Amino acid sequence: MSDYQDLALFLLPAEVEAQERAAKRAEWNSHFEQVEWIAPYDCADGTPAGSRRIGIRCPACGAVEVSGFVLALNHGLDPGVPKPAGFTRCAKML
Repeated sequence: MSDYQDLALFLLPAEVEAQERAAKRAEWNSHFEQVEWIAPYDCADGTPAGSRRIGIRCPACGAVEVSGFVLALNHGLDPGVPKPAGFTRCAKML
Protein backbone atom coordinates (compact mmCIF):
# COMPACT_ATOMS: atom_id res chain seq x y z
CA MET A 1 0.00 0.00 0.00
CA SER A 2 1.18 3.49 -0.75
CA ASP A 3 1.58 6.13 1.93
CA TYR A 4 -1.55 7.86 0.63
CA GLN A 5 -3.61 4.67 0.99
CA ASP A 6 -2.25 4.10 4.49
CA LEU A 7 -3.19 7.64 5.43
CA ALA A 8 -6.64 7.28 3.85
CA LEU A 9 -7.46 4.42 6.23
CA PHE A 10 -7.32 6.87 9.13
CA LEU A 11 -9.15 9.80 7.55
CA LEU A 12 -12.87 10.27 7.28
CA PRO A 13 -14.25 9.79 3.76
CA ALA A 14 -15.19 13.50 3.56
CA GLU A 15 -11.58 14.49 4.34
CA VAL A 16 -10.26 12.11 1.68
CA GLU A 17 -12.73 13.51 -0.86
CA ALA A 18 -11.74 17.08 0.03
CA GLN A 19 -8.07 16.23 -0.44
CA GLU A 20 -8.77 14.63 -3.82
CA ARG A 21 -10.77 17.70 -4.95
CA ALA A 22 -7.95 19.99 -3.82
CA ALA A 23 -5.40 17.90 -5.72
CA LYS A 24 -7.53 17.98 -8.90
CA ARG A 25 -7.99 21.74 -8.57
CA ALA A 26 -4.24 22.30 -8.06
CA GLU A 27 -3.45 20.15 -11.10
CA TRP A 28 -6.03 22.05 -13.21
CA ASN A 29 -4.76 25.46 -12.05
CA SER A 30 -1.22 24.48 -13.03
CA HIS A 31 -2.30 24.75 -16.71
CA PHE A 32 -3.12 28.46 -16.38
CA GLU A 33 -0.22 30.91 -16.51
CA GLN A 34 -0.51 34.44 -15.17
CA VAL A 35 1.03 36.88 -17.65
CA GLU A 36 0.99 40.58 -18.39
CA TRP A 37 -2.10 41.75 -20.30
CA ILE A 38 -2.01 45.08 -22.15
CA ALA A 39 -5.33 46.81 -22.79
CA PRO A 40 -5.72 47.07 -26.58
CA TYR A 41 -8.21 49.96 -26.33
CA ASP A 42 -10.05 52.04 -23.71
CA CYS A 43 -12.04 49.47 -21.74
CA ALA A 44 -15.55 49.71 -20.28
CA ASP A 45 -14.20 49.61 -16.71
CA GLY A 46 -12.18 52.77 -17.30
CA THR A 47 -8.87 51.09 -18.06
CA PRO A 48 -7.10 53.27 -20.64
CA ALA A 49 -5.52 51.76 -23.75
CA GLY A 50 -1.98 50.56 -23.16
CA SER A 51 -2.48 49.90 -19.42
CA ARG A 52 -0.86 46.77 -18.07
CA ARG A 53 -2.52 44.22 -15.78
CA ILE A 54 -1.99 40.63 -14.77
CA GLY A 55 -4.01 38.39 -17.11
CA ILE A 56 -4.39 34.68 -17.67
CA ARG A 57 -3.13 32.78 -20.73
CA CYS A 58 -5.45 30.17 -22.30
CA PRO A 59 -3.64 26.82 -22.05
CA ALA A 60 -5.15 25.66 -25.36
CA CYS A 61 -4.70 28.58 -27.79
CA GLY A 62 -2.26 30.83 -25.91
CA ALA A 63 -4.40 33.99 -26.03
CA VAL A 64 -4.23 36.25 -22.96
CA GLU A 65 -7.43 37.46 -21.27
CA VAL A 66 -7.76 40.05 -18.53
CA SER A 67 -9.31 37.65 -15.97
CA GLY A 68 -10.42 34.10 -15.36
CA PHE A 69 -14.03 35.19 -15.83
CA VAL A 70 -13.32 36.61 -19.30
CA LEU A 71 -11.27 33.51 -20.14
CA ALA A 72 -14.24 31.33 -19.20
CA LEU A 73 -16.62 33.42 -21.32
CA ASN A 74 -14.43 33.62 -24.41
CA HIS A 75 -12.66 30.25 -24.31
CA GLY A 76 -14.87 27.95 -22.22
CA LEU A 77 -12.01 27.14 -19.84
CA ASP A 78 -12.49 28.38 -16.29
CA PRO A 79 -9.49 28.31 -13.94
CA GLY A 80 -11.90 27.70 -11.04
CA VAL A 81 -13.77 24.74 -12.57
CA PRO A 82 -11.66 21.68 -13.42
CA LYS A 83 -12.32 19.95 -16.75
CA PRO A 84 -11.58 16.32 -17.64
CA ALA A 85 -7.95 15.59 -18.43
CA GLY A 86 -6.82 15.68 -22.03
CA PHE A 87 -8.40 18.92 -23.22
CA THR A 88 -6.66 20.23 -26.32
CA ARG A 89 -9.01 22.93 -27.62
CA CYS A 90 -10.87 25.90 -26.33
CA ALA A 91 -14.08 27.47 -27.67
CA LYS A 92 -12.09 30.01 -29.71
CA MET A 93 -10.40 27.20 -31.63
CA LEU A 94 -13.67 25.61 -32.80
